[in-house]
Amino acid sequence: MKINKTILILVLSILLITIGILLIINVPKEKEKVKEITITKNIIGKEINNNRGLNSEHCMDNICISQMIIYKEKEGNIQVLGILNNKGKNINNKIININFIYNDEKTINLKYKIKELKKQEQIKLQLKSNNEELLQVVDYDIK
Repeated sequence: MKINKTILILVLSILLITIGILLIINVPKEKEKVKEITITKNIIGKEINNNRGLNSEHCMDNICISQMIIYKEKEGNIQVLGILNNKGKNINNKIININFIYNDEKTINLKYKIKELKKQEQIKLQLKSNNEELLQVVDYDIK
């Protein structure tokens, strides 16, 4: 009977120590937290394209775009919103081409000028177009 209590106490001790170690390892460090920005735009009741291919991150060199949403603000006015992230060196006055893919590999090309984007910084991406085929886009790439 004494051996069973000793084994039980040993197993419980190991379990508690393991849980403690896991908690210490998984505590987020303040330095690792990155300022996250999200797209905040009232788009309730509007025609929205938030296809899964638009939400995933796409990168070119060290420039990445994620959380892309395309919606129809009003007739002939299509809004494209996303998050632009710089994972490399500072960027000034750079034009990127965003190729939106729809309908059996047809593309719509929009250009975006990055005025200034510092290393590890995130900014909101906002584009406007009158091309309503953007509402049919399934994916995009950056060039």
